[in-house]
Amino acid sequence: MASLPSKRAESGYLGNTSGSSLLRSISDLIPHKHSKSRRGHDEQSSLAETASMGSPSVPVNLADTATINSLIDAYFTWYHPSYPILHEKTFRHEYEHRQQIHPRSTWHSIFFLVLAIGHWTVTEDAEQSHYYTAARSRMSMRMLESGTLLAVQAFLLMGNYLQKRDRPNTGYNFVGIAFRMALGLGLHREPPSGTSTANTLLNERRRVVWWAVIVNWTPISLLQPNTQPLTQLLLHILAWHPSGM
Repeated sequence: MASLPSKRAESGYLGNTSGSSLLRSISDLIPHKHSKSRRGHDEQSSLAETASMGSPSVPVNLADTATINSLIDAYFTWYHPSYPILHEKTFRHEYEHRQQIHPRSTWHSIFFLVLAIGHWTVTEDAEQSHYYTAARSRMSMRMLESGTLLAVQAFLLMGNYLQKRDRPNTGYNFVGIAFRMALGLGLHREPPSGTSTANTLLNERRRVVWWAVIVNWTPISLLQPNTQPLTQLLLHILAWHPSGM
């Protein structure tokens, strides 16, 4: 807790990369309760702008199949070779059968992140896309409470996307969440010997996702300063200790 800034102005050891800043970023994912009048307005807007795609409240302009297919192709053509976070064949199969996926599944966040990244690769628009907004709105505290491989992929995609959209501090926080969740799921461990061949794809995906987490986490973590250089800390201890250690 020593790294937490003492004031809201974020003065402290780590500033935007402090623990409290991370907690504030996470709190942004929690849906806020609206008044009845606000909910009524949102429901009317939602009914006016929705289309059936297997998830609730999907705006019509996101439901253009030709546009969606082109953005998915752009994602796997330009982004996926460098960051193989998803399994292309599995994702495309799930996309074709998306009506069968639960509306609250983390897959929908990943789906819109794929569209957001695909949109970023083929346009020069400096503004955050509405696909990113749709992905962000589908993230919740529930994803943190029940860590899954899908959640690791979603947080990792979100963090990497935000870094590329010139929001490094927020991206750092999301990649950090993905890193810690991956550790909690044991992605850094090899599966026990004698695992059935039916789990071969899952085990391979766990390895690849862990590699992607490390590739994204290591460079930015090395760039973050320690709360105090070790050499200075030792000098302070030697100066303070009566016997000089």
